[in-house]
Formats: sequence, C-alpha cells, structure tokens
Amino acid sequence: MVAVAALLASCSDPVVPLEAASGTRLVVRRFTFTNGADLIDRTRVHDLARDEDCAPRRWSDGLSYCTPDAGEVVYTDGQCVTPVARLPVDSSARYAAALAFDGEVAHLYRVGAPFDLASSEVWHLEQGICVGSFPGNAAATFALADEQLRDAFAPVTSVARGEGRLQIVDVTSADGLVLPAHYHDRTVAGECVAARAPGAPATSCVPVATVAATYFADTACTQPVAQIASITPSVAIAYPQPSGCTAYAALGADVPASALRSFETCTPEQGDPNTRYVAAGAPLDLAPVSRTVAHDAGRIRRIDLGDGVLTDSLVYDAMLDVDCEPGLLGGSLLCLPDVTTAETQARFTDAACLDRIDVAVLPALPCSPKIAFVVDGADVLRRIMGPVTGSLYAHVAAGCVADVDGPNVVAVSLPIPTTQLEPVVLAP
Repeated sequence: MVAVAALLASCSDPVVPLEAASGTRLVVRRFTFTNGADLIDRTRVHDLARDEDCAPRRWSDGLSYCTPDAGEVVYTDGQCVTPVARLPVDSSARYAAALAFDGEVAHLYRVGAPFDLASSEVWHLEQGICVGSFPGNAAATFALADEQLRDAFAPVTSVARGEGRLQIVDVTSADGLVLPAHYHDRTVAGECVAARAPGAPATSCVPVATVAATYFADTACTQPVAQIASITPSVAIAYPQPSGCTAYAALGADVPASALRSFETCTPEQGDPNTRYVAAGAPLDLAPVSRTVAHDAGRIRRIDLGDGVLTDSLVYDAMLDVDCEPGLLGGSLLCLPDVTTAETQARFTDAACLDRIDVAVLPALPCSPKIAFVVDGADVLRRIMGPVTGSLYAHVAAGCVADVDGPNVVAVSLPIPTTQLEPVVLAP
C-alpha cells in the first residue's frame, strides 16, 4: 500500500524533482549512451548482496521487499498436493512464487530441474481451496528447489508525494536508495504507469492493478467480465475495443459463475463456483501524461513525462528520428526502435520483373501504433518506407506473375547495419 505524504504546498505547485540515488545495497540501474546521456530503469534495481535485479513486491507480512522476477507455483493434481513452478516459455526468471489469499508473496522458491507433467492441466491453490483445472505448459514447468526466506531480501517502501491528481511514487530503502518510479492516480485510487506511446506527444497513465476481461455476462456479449481469482486489490478491468485498442473500466457488479459466456465464441460457459467474477463498470478516465523531448545536445535525448519529474522508458534518437529503448539484437545491447516482426520479400513493380522493390506484409496492429521498422527472423532491421499502392509482381519458376500478398504491404529499405544503431551500456 502506498503511503501518501502531504506537502506544504498549494495544489498548483509542481512536485519538487528528486534525483534517483543508489543505496549501499540496492543500486539504480542506468543505461548509458555514447553521447553521455543516460536512461534510468524505473522498474528494477540491482541488489548487490544477492547479485540480481529486483523490484518492489508485497509479501504476506504486509511489507514490500525487493524481489526478483518469479513465475508462479501451481499444482499437478486436483487436491493441490504436488507443487511445481510454471514460467513463461521465454522467461529468464529463476524463482517461483506461491501467493497468499490477497495476491501477496507467501513463499518464494528457486526453480529446479524441468518437470514432466503427467497431463496438460494444472491447479491453483486460492484462499485455501484447490481451483482448476487450467491449461498447463510442460515446456515451462519445473520442480521447486530451496525456499528463499523473505529476510534475505531488502525491505523497500513506496511513498507518494504531491497534491495534484498524479502523485510521484518514490521507492526508498534503509540503505539509501531513492528511485522516483511511477505515478499514483488519486482519482482512480491506485498506482499507474505511463503507457508506451512511441512518437506521440502524450500518453495515458494506465492502472497497475488491472485484470483482463476473459468472459461476457450478457447474451449480446457486450458486457466484459473479469475473473478475480483472489481478493486482489484490482482497481480496473481491461478489455479490447473493436478498434483493437484497450479500454479500462472500474470494477462493477459481481457475476454468478453460471452466467458467463465465452470471450471468443459468446457461447455459455460454466465458471468455477469458488472464483469471483466481476463485470466491467463505468469507463475510467485515465490521466493524460505529456511526452516532451528534452533539448539536449547529441544523438540520444531523454523524453520527459508530465512536469519532468519522471522520464519515459524510451529515448529519442535524433539521427534515426525515432524513439527507441535498450534491447538485444543479434546479441548486442542497442537502442532499438519499436519494430514489428515481418518476413521481407523481393517483389517487382513491373510485369517483366525488372524493377525490384523489397516489401513486407505487416500484421494487423492494434491501435495503429507508430511502427517505423520491421525485423525478420534473422534479426535484420529495415525501415518502413511507406505503403505500396500499385500492382506488384513476383518472380517464380513459371515466370513473372501478379503478386497475391494481400493487404498491409509496405516497402522497406535495404538492411540497416547494426552499426547505425546506438550502442547501450547497462550498469550495474
């Protein structure tokens, strides 16, 4: 829970900036660029004592500790006798968390050897009741190893400051860490983070305690319903709109488990009687947050959020004229623009297949984000030059034939060498 610190200032006074500062144990992670600019990681810090990255997470004693990324503890049987760890397939997490009835960490275990599930189903232990079954994933299921006691992790505190709608949440620790991390929305009554919006002048502050809708509650399938598996302090329900964008609503009325309909087929579906289901209530008016590129010299420039106390997770690359963020490409840490994965192909603009053009077929992109680059399976980056509106032809064994790639075809540049991307150094 966030403690709210009252400031001796009027409602119109700006929040006083605080610089991020490392402690003797918990240190701030910084991405540094060649022109001296840096980008603070506001989601994680590095624990020198444990030599691992961690983030604030609430435990069952009511306190928050800097906790490493963790998968979940699930069970292989309907009596919840045999626990195992389940991790996303691409996860690098080395731990799994067993949660208390209110979503807090009750136990944390190291992940052991891969575990072969006897079936494709797993169960959850919620509020002392074995609930399920749910689809399992044998490729990401592991045995549990030794338990990690909470005393081994550094306690952290989150304090909100400011008198406006959006307060700044500082994460601090007894060893001296100070990290302005994100916002607290006083209207929504919960913490929120600025949504990714590359290239946009503004974004919205999206509630952290959000649960996704997975059912409908009406025969017309217009009333989204979220499954709240425990007494989780959720403040919002997220659901897709016809445009592909995500909408957010307050929690509405409870829905009986017998009144649910499938989110995909709109057919009746029986829910678990031990699970709480809640309909989406009134739409939430998310707080707007401006994005302003700083007038810095050099190629890489920070992007200030709101009044400038916080910075975006993206920076602006003046040479490529695009927002980017640290990421791996071909094994190197580089400042990568937002990309979409698409196979590039050679096509021609004439029926004789003489005038070549490289194209890519873009996937359907929700909310029409500003995607400027594509990357193929070989980690080759290309800039999107624009849509192709004329006829295209492909060279095949039978000769030059009309192309049938379908919609969303764009012209792309020649491969961009990774040397044109800004290298990044992460410390610690």
